[in-house]
Amino acid sequence: MLLPNYNKKLGYYKLGDQEFEFKAQALIAAAKLAPQIAPGALPHPDFVFNNDFFSTINWSSEPQQSLSTLYLERAQQIREKYDYLILSYSGGSDSWNILNIFLNNNIRLDEIVVSAPITATQNLRHDETDFSYLNYWMEYYTVVVKDLQMLTVTHPHIKITVNDWSAQAQKFKLDPDWITRRSNFCGLYVNNRLSLEHITDSSHRHRNIGYVFGIDKPRICYKDDKFYIYFLDFYMNTVFMWDHSINESWDVELFYWAPESAALLRKQAHIVKRFFQQHPMLLPYIGWGNNTPAFRQFYESLIRGLLYPGYDLTRWTPSKPLKLLHSTGFDTVIGDMAPHLIDQWRDDVQQLTKLIDPRFITASNELVGFVSDFYEI
Repeated sequence: MLLPNYNKKLGYYKLGDQEFEFKAQALIAAAKLAPQIAPGALPHPDFVFNNDFFSTINWSSEPQQSLSTLYLERAQQIREKYDYLILSYSGGSDSWNILNIFLNNNIRLDEIVVSAPITATQNLRHDETDFSYLNYWMEYYTVVVKDLQMLTVTHPHIKITVNDWSAQAQKFKLDPDWITRRSNFCGLYVNNRLSLEHITDSSHRHRNIGYVFGIDKPRICYKDDKFYIYFLDFYMNTVFMWDHSINESWDVELFYWAPESAALLRKQAHIVKRFFQQHPMLLPYIGWGNNTPAFRQFYESLIRGLLYPGYDLTRWTPSKPLKLLHSTGFDTVIGDMAPHLIDQWRDDVQQLTKLIDPRFITASNELVGFVSDFYEI
């Protein structure tokens, strides 16, 4: 099975000569293939992320242009490609940086879409001292609302769309085969949160729409006394959806991780590499295999300041999620509103884990993360 109509720039999975848009499908296929090969062997799907292109890049060469210049060039490049431009805005540092690149350089942005479980959380206790992922929805109340209020004054021409994805919880239904159309990110409402068809009428009123995502900061590791950049499927999985393949009206545009962003990626990679060369005592934080939650949070916090000039490091930011398959964060915000969904959701997730090889399940009962090729910086 090949994927001729899939936007392969978003990454996909390959098992032999078979290609899969979704990780679940690839892992199920691997489990079916396992009995046909040597005992104890495990057919391992590959995460393919623009390998053919990125393997031709001289990653050891740092671009001469400044980081700000490369950000500007990327924004202009995207603007020229599309008639209508929508930014998926979470309030986090990645999308904040993109927004301000457009605003500060007077590059037109047509719309901003924000997704938050407002109905499900508006009456809950808003605790700004809790930075855990279970409290991730506080980002909307703490920073996003203020950002949007400012934009209505300073840039009134930008359409602002707030998608309350929990508003119709009682009416929401899971498709019978939904679990096979997911990757690591199996939250109940992911389509309602990120799919343009569920968010804004602009998807029906405009054509040639660019849907911009802030994925992601460069993943840099240190192994065998060398620095490498690689791409992790966990981050890409937030945009693996039916309508993010090939669509007549819109296309997903990754601001940072697209092949067109290669110069920008190289610049970012060298800035991070240089920092760790100058602070070798911190190298364990990016040592390959040292991906503990504490190390990951440190890395995320560090490179925000390195790569996003002007970003306020005191800005409220939740921790990155530790659970994507069994996402207890979604239990928190929808459990009381749609209890009929929780049991079906849990049953379907458990059924998926039964269909795949247990060697693809981590000790914390999550799917193993897949990485792309490694490129030496």
